[in-house]
Amino acid sequence: RSTTLKASSVKQVEFLNKSGIAYRKVYEYNADLSADRVGVKLVFDNAEKNKMGMPLPMGNVRLSAEVGPSTEFVRTIPIDHTPKDEKVTLFAGYAFELAAERRVTRAVRDQLGRIRKQSFELKLRNHKDQDVEIAVVERLGRGNGSVESDHPFEKIDAYQFRFVAAVPKNGEKILTWTVEYTW
Repeated sequence: RSTTLKASSVKQVEFLNKSGIAYRKVYEYNADLSADRVGVKLVFDNAEKNKMGMPLPMGNVRLSAEVGPSTEFVRTIPIDHTPKDEKVTLFAGYAFELAAERRVTRAVRDQLGRIRKQSFELKLRNHKDQDVEIAVVERLGRGNGSVESDHPFEKIDAYQFRFVAAVPKNGEKILTWTVEYTW
């Protein structure tokens, strides 16, 4: 598509218009972003097999949804430069049928101030008519914390770990964990 720009002018140009791209909807709770809301991310592969497969420049993605016979604009989501054959993650907002409630249930420090233990409880509530999985990303305040939980988790890096919780439809899941810091 060609366009002409006058000197020192700015013009918005549609780069590509694609529909039918396969994506996954990921629900994620991150207390650093919101204390009581669960985020929604749309994840897809920027690959030819998914009707994409080209470098994407930094800009805005206009997200639309088919509602009956028409297409409705949902929102604009900024993206960074993305090479072809890489995963693209779009933050679509917050789920209004999912809720979270996180609290510190215990905080203890030893006499010398070299060991600190904190225990947490996170209630995830699902008001949808279907079961959902919610990824919970937690940040360690210091990189040297050890985590104990009866729910399986994975360490993302030195500063973060992740739970994946199955929350039943119209139900609740409670996660508990303890972090011990030493220095």
